Amino acid sequence: MAAKLKILFFTGAGVSAESGIQTFRYCDGLWNNYKIEDVCTPFGWKRNKGLVIDF
Repeated sequence: MAAKLKILFFTGAGVSAESGIQTFRYCDGLWNNYKIEDVCTPFGWKRNKGLVIDF
């Protein structure tokens, strides 16, 4: 029987900030640059799919 490859993911609050990725809620976070209704609703998707995908 072949050995199985194991993969480990570290996730959670602060992981992105430590790696240099912009967080959602910090004072300069992603939510300060977007309106939630523009990027996280079906209306936003219909209106501007590119913006939702980029977000």
